[in-house]
Amino acid sequence: MILYMIRHGESEANVGRFHAGWAQISLTQKGVEQAKETAKKLRNISFDRVICSDLKRAIQTCELIFSERTYETNSLLREINVGVLSGKNVADCQHIYGMSYTENKRRQDFTPYGGENRAMLLDRIRCFINEAEEYTEKRVAVFAHEGPIRAMLDLVTGQAQRKECFVCKNCSIAIFRFQDELWQLVKWGV
Repeated sequence: MILYMIRHGESEANVGRFHAGWAQISLTQKGVEQAKETAKKLRNISFDRVICSDLKRAIQTCELIFSERTYETNSLLREINVGVLSGKNVADCQHIYGMSYTENKRRQDFTPYGGENRAMLLDRIRCFINEAEEYTEKRVAVFAHEGPIRAMLDLVTGQAQRKECFVCKNCSIAIFRFQDELWQLVKWGV
């Protein structure tokens, strides 16, 4: 099976530099255009199944790319939960919460704010991987967020990858293969 993990287009949170987490945030006009460009990249690929995070920005991207396809939603593909920080500007959070916020954000630990930490996100994506290993389809499109896509990368490679080495831009595609009981990264940032 080949799994195409597609990050959603630019969202209002990306532009406004605020935490989105599990909030239902819309795409910007640029995000809509990015999705349309990605649709061109994928137009000649036949997908057997389409799965999408249940958050609005991923759904909008999916519907723009596959306007006439049915898809299923899966909450395991949600972005990391940031708790009460959802909708709050990053700079404001730094001012309000100080160095503890800066350190928690760096470690991806949002549990002090009622959210998840990196280990919880990894556990969620492990559950998704376990589900995906049971798919009988040959080619699957998955619409998600930066956090889950990076978590998939880290789990497949067996170690945390540096963000600057594996940039995950809006509407970029990461391609993974599951074959002979083994996951591998095929391409990153398509």
